[in-house]
Amino acid sequence: MEKWAGIVHQSEVDYQKVREKLVLENVRNPNEYSDLVNRLAALDKEITVIKEKLSLADAHESDAEKILESYRNIRYQLSLNRRKFVRENSGKLVQIDIKTSNNHDGLKSILRNTFAIDRFDRDYMEIENKVKQQNSQSWNWNGFDLVVKNLRSFHEGDDSAWDVKDRRFVQAFRNLNPEQIDHLELYCPEDKVEAGIRKKMGDSNASITPLGQGSPGQQTAALLDFVLGYGSEPINLDQPEDDLDNALIYELVVRRIKAKKVSRQILVVTHNPNIVVHGDAELVLSFEARSGETRITCMGGLQEQKVRDEICRVMEGGRDAFRDRYRRIMLVEGNENWLNRN
Repeated sequence: MEKWAGIVHQSEVDYQKVREKLVLENVRNPNEYSDLVNRLAALDKEITVIKEKLSLADAHESDAEKILESYRNIRYQLSLNRRKFVRENSGKLVQIDIKTSNNHDGLKSILRNTFAIDRFDRDYMEIENKVKQQNSQSWNWNGFDLVVKNLRSFHEGDDSAWDVKDRRFVQAFRNLNPEQIDHLELYCPEDKVEAGIRKKMGDSNASITPLGQGSPGQQTAALLDFVLGYGSEPINLDQPEDDLDNALIYELVVRRIKAKKVSRQILVVTHNPNIVVHGDAELVLSFEARSGETRITCMGGLQEQKVRDEICRVMEGGRDAFRDRYRRIMLVEGNENWLNRN
């Protein structure tokens, strides 16, 4: 019994010590200790979950940075491919160049759509100007990222990070979701296309006139030169002779058609006999409007009498143009009489 009495006494002493210790820790009721232990376990579990989420967030952040870098590289490669394409396919008359990430048209609309804040034109202009400043020579991603970083710091409460034009903009901007600012990182200026016309066809040293400053004829010729110089799919040309003088019609349209028709199908709507005859049309269709409908009145090849007659009947100057072409490539024994008849 003494042994048990000693154990009970010691237990009471230990219990009293624990109570005194708990009192020092502001725990008056021993039952609260159990609650605190349970709360501690719950907090430990929450901390573990938070750490896991932080780790997952870091992984997502790393993936996002890699994807953003990949996206920007793809956009840059697209610009290089565009530049290579236009340089390889610019013709003798037109010169086209691509200025990489040099066109900020539409930036204002992009900013407004991204932030979805009305008014505050001066503050939007400030953001737009800051972005454009990174493009004084060539597009600079590091400079652009600095602009986004400053906007993000300003959004988080750092007033010194941004020069505000209207104080009301501060609260409106800070009410944005962080994802709206992150979305701005996807912005990439469009490529700027510069097209010029050589004053002398085929002369690489000839001076270049901007396409917009050229005459309607020069603009038409330049576009035709580019369009006919690229591609293998079928193409439809509707009166390509419009605004072109006869020299350009022959040098540009006729020669290009003859050179390209062996590798692509070319459909031409024209009133010009030089394109039909000198372009060696393989199938000629003559149309006529009757009772509000367009009908085919003649169809066939240049070697057929009815087609030759139709060309001479319908097309202005067609008889002389066709006669000249006929003499050059189609005169065979037995056909001299046709020339005399016509």
